[in-house]
Amino acid sequence: MSDPNRLGHLVRAIALRARIGDLLPELHQHALRVAGGRCTVLTRWNPRTERLIGTSAAGLEQLDPDPWLRTSAERTAAERAWDVDTPLVFDNLTELNGRLGSRAAILVPLQAGEDRLGMFIVGTDDIAHAKRVTTDLAAVGDLLAIALERARLQRHADLQRDFRELLADVSRAVSSSIHLSASLEIFCNRARVLLSADRISVWLHDRRARSLDLIASSDAAEIEAGRRLPTDDASIPVTATMRRSRAELVTHGPDLPPDVLVPLKGRRRALGTLELTRLQMEGGDEIDLLDRIEEVARQLSSAIENVWLLEDVLRSRRELEGTFNSLADLVVVSDERLLITHANQAFSARVDRRPADLLEHPLAEFFGADLVEWVDRLRQPAEHGVDYESRELEDPLLGGTFVFTVSPLVGREDERIGTVIVARNVTDQAELEAERVELRNRLTQSEKLAALGQFVAGIAHELNNPLQGVLGHVELMLQSPAKVTARAKRDLKLVFREADRAAKIVHNLLVFAGSRRITRRRLNVNHVVTRVLSLRATACNAASIEVVKELAPKLPRIAGDALLLQQALLNIIVNAEQALATVEGPRRLEVRSHRRGRDFIEIQIADNGPGISAEALPRLFEPFFTTKEVGQGTGLGLAIAYGIVQEHDGRLLVTNRSEGGAMFTIELPSGSEAVE
Repeated sequence: MSDPNRLGHLVRAIALRARIGDLLPELHQHALRVAGGRCTVLTRWNPRTERLIGTSAAGLEQLDPDPWLRTSAERTAAERAWDVDTPLVFDNLTELNGRLGSRAAILVPLQAGEDRLGMFIVGTDDIAHAKRVTTDLAAVGDLLAIALERARLQRHADLQRDFRELLADVSRAVSSSIHLSASLEIFCNRARVLLSADRISVWLHDRRARSLDLIASSDAAEIEAGRRLPTDDASIPVTATMRRSRAELVTHGPDLPPDVLVPLKGRRRALGTLELTRLQMEGGDEIDLLDRIEEVARQLSSAIENVWLLEDVLRSRRELEGTFNSLADLVVVSDERLLITHANQAFSARVDRRPADLLEHPLAEFFGADLVEWVDRLRQPAEHGVDYESRELEDPLLGGTFVFTVSPLVGREDERIGTVIVARNVTDQAELEAERVELRNRLTQSEKLAALGQFVAGIAHELNNPLQGVLGHVELMLQSPAKVTARAKRDLKLVFREADRAAKIVHNLLVFAGSRRITRRRLNVNHVVTRVLSLRATACNAASIEVVKELAPKLPRIAGDALLLQQALLNIIVNAEQALATVEGPRRLEVRSHRRGRDFIEIQIADNGPGISAEALPRLFEPFFTTKEVGQGTGLGLAIAYGIVQEHDGRLLVTNRSEGGAMFTIELPSGSEAVE
């Protein structure tokens, strides 16, 4: 094949082939034929060391690994060839001619624009022929430059692809596991093979400890050693690099591969250092390779920072959930559909459901209707700028009294996306407060009754004597055989009746004042109830009152005064009869007895009358307080009943029934000893 044909063949080969290793033998042989030379050497320019390193040769027994064109004369000759960008023949480079074993050397400059790629050296003995073929050798040099640049670009493309695959693998590892060290181990091992380095390590900054810790390395022994460096020691290259903005080469001599240290930077702070030990670099590739390593470091920094942010979020979430679940108050979060989205452990324990089983369930399933209606109302735009409300409610589904605080849950745009309900259980406090109020009321009532009792006792005794005298004289006059006119007789009977009524009032006052001493005996409560109902049977029938009696059998006996208890029951039942008299339609009186616990017996008297007004209810047992018309009551009946029950160490309670009417409850202790 002629030289022009061979040259065209080489051009096509360069256009079609990507591997320079397949082209170099043909280019060497073509140059030897063109120049009539003895040998050829292809050297690559290393801009970092400013040396030419041999990469391939033809016609030599062995390629000398030492730098080429290293003497002053040789460097001057090389500079001339690069400057004129034309092959030059030199016969005065003694050392170079000795290494080539020839009389002269042809220096063919290899350049890509302004960038030096290397030098193609041809050793020849025919100096005259060499000078005639410099143009042909220039064409060979151009082909070599094109081939080298194409190979460099292909190598960079392959390296970029491998980097992308490496980063994709690291990203997948990071996504599938939040254990950063394991993900970085994958990166170090893969990158070491890809970049032909002896070791690749990742150092991360621990701000609290002010140290740089070795987190991952392709060398397992380094990890086992657990190395840690102080960040304030700028003499250590790894720590000093962390504060720099660009990668740095650390050389170990002209013939040893360098180390590369790359800072790992986050958005706001330094993350650490990427260390590449003994990185193999081809001449001319340093700058481009460093740029790509820095790009890898940036993406690695982004992945590390994302993992740290995720760890911070997860840690914050765990802390928030720990705080959320450690609250003793019940906390529930619902969306705008009033469906539960979050609930703490206290609430799930209260309703005996797992937290996961509460999600997407309606609030109405766990809260009473009053609260749900209140929350639903608060979903409307707040009035007067009030964003939350608190209220004490007794919730039947939660089973207790709670102070509920309802506030809106807002999103990123300050829009309402749900509701937060906090419930503090105040059942015990409410019960204690109710007992305290009741004890205070009872104490106040007792003090009032005691003071009033002393007052009325004295008046009653003073009134009782003249009243008995009046009654006695009127009765004698009515029984006198002397003739009494009919009109006088009617007047005497009226005087007797009113005096007798006054005497009964005085008697009630004495009973109320406790002048009658209680006599405790063992008695059956049901017998007392039955006796009172028998006394009132005629009056109830006349008033069309249906009497329902439900007395529990075998109730324990109590220690008490049967006559006084009968008086108390009679006063309460008469009061119920008078209330039922105002009702049109069916009238019903219910009397029940039963045992409450081991120590108490309860007697309940209920009617379906109009009930007791809210204003009258707190004053119902006050002496002389009455809601009846003037002349129809003295206001002492219920006060007397209250005092009698208290004398028996019991309680008299009154409430309005939900179905209508009032209910009186007498609680009497059943465990006291009877006095025979």
